[in-house]
Amino acid sequence: MTVLTPLHHFKNAFIAHHSRHDFSELSKIADNLIFCSTGYEPEDALASAIEEAMKDYNPRTDILVPVGNVNSNLLLGAIAARKSTPVVPPSYPDILDDLVDMKQAQWLKTSSFFVAVYRDSQYHVREINLGATNG
Repeated sequence: MTVLTPLHHFKNAFIAHHSRHDFSELSKIADNLIFCSTGYEPEDALASAIEEAMKDYNPRTDILVPVGNVNSNLLLGAIAARKSTPVVPPSYPDILDDLVDMKQAQWLKTSSFFVAVYRDSQYHVREINLGATNG
């Protein structure tokens, strides 16, 4: 897990759901605050609400803010992970067969995304590396 400085700035902060929390501190690290759900969606509509809110999510320029409801936070992370994992283009179907060592292909399957956690009156930013140890 990479710890970033408070000076790191993001285009969008995707917040799991709108709550009574004061999100004004987020404006110090993100240009736009996007609430992925109201917190009142029925369980069967929650995933589509979050997916729709995250349609323009970019793991390199945006940050996730997990708050409140566990289901909302799990879905936020799962959608971010899916959007953060590069896909081998169809024009390169045999690329992995050509590599001697699968570790050479690590760049094809490993990516990361950013998460902001509120603690001690400020947001702490972490980079979560997929497919790597976050220790």
